[in-house]
Amino acid sequence: MAPDCLRENGIPLPEWSALSAETREHLAGQTPYRLQKIMYACEVGDVPADAFAADVAAADHRLHKLLVAEPAARRYFGDWTFAKVAHDSDPMRAAEAEYYLCDALIEYGNQHHGSVWDKTFPVLDHALYGRYGNQPTGSPAPESFPAPETAYALAPSIAGEIRWTTRTVAAAECFTELDRDYYLRKAALLDRIALLDDPLLSDDSSTETALAAALMLLDSDRTHIAPRLADRAEKDPRGYVRHQYIRRAGCVYDDAGEDGCFTRPDPGQ
Repeated sequence: MAPDCLRENGIPLPEWSALSAETREHLAGQTPYRLQKIMYACEVGDVPADAFAADVAAADHRLHKLLVAEPAARRYFGDWTFAKVAHDSDPMRAAEAEYYLCDALIEYGNQHHGSVWDKTFPVLDHALYGRYGNQPTGSPAPESFPAPETAYALAPSIAGEIRWTTRTVAAAECFTELDRDYYLRKAALLDRIALLDDPLLSDDSSTETALAAALMLLDSDRTHIAPRLADRAEKDPRGYVRHQYIRRAGCVYDDAGEDGCFTRPDPGQ
C-alpha cells in the first residue's frame, strides 16, 4: 500500500495493484536496478552481490535512524525497506517494495533536501555515488538538474512524441484543459527538439518555445513543489522539465505512451 504523503507534483502514486499485469511483470524483471540507480546515483553495471548486501544493510540502518528522528518521514516510507527489495525471493514482492521505496526516496529527498542526491539526505551514502557506473543519473549537488542525455535516456523517439502530442490534442474537446502528463511530455519534446544539432529543426525560435513550455509547466506546478526546488527551477526551467521527466522513468512501457506512461522499457529500441 502506498504511504500517505503529499507527492511533490500533487499527483497520488497509483497503487501497485492498480498497475497492469504487464507493467508489474516488466518492473519485476528490472528489480533491483531502479533502487541501485538511486543508491549509487549512476547508470549501474554489475554490482557485486556481497557489496550490495552490505550497502543495503547500511541504508536500512540510516533509514531506521531517520524514522526515529523524524516520525513524519514514515508517511513517505511506511514499512518499506531496502532489504524488502534486495532480499525477497519473490520477484513480484521485491518489485512492489522497490516501486514504493524508490518513490519515497525521491519524494522525501526532493521535498526535504532539494534533491534525492543532495549530500544532506541522510538515507543515502554519497560516498557510493558513481561507484558502479560511469553515467550519473543526476547530480548530488542541489543546484544541478539531470543532463538531457540522462533525463531522456529511455524516452520514446521524438517522432513518436510528436505523433502522441498531436493525437492527444486532436482527440480533446475544444477548451478542454489537458492533464499534467501532456504538458510535461510536450515540454520535454520541445526541450529535446531545441537541443538537436539540426538547423532545420532547432533554432532560436525552438529555444524560446522550449523555454515557454517549461515555464508553463513550472507555473502550473508551483503550488505543489518544495520552495528549494522552485528556486532552482526558476533559474533553469528547462532543467526542471528534465528533473520531472526522469522521475517518470520507472512508470512505463511503450512508445505510444499508453496507460499514462511515456518511456520505453528497452534502451536499445
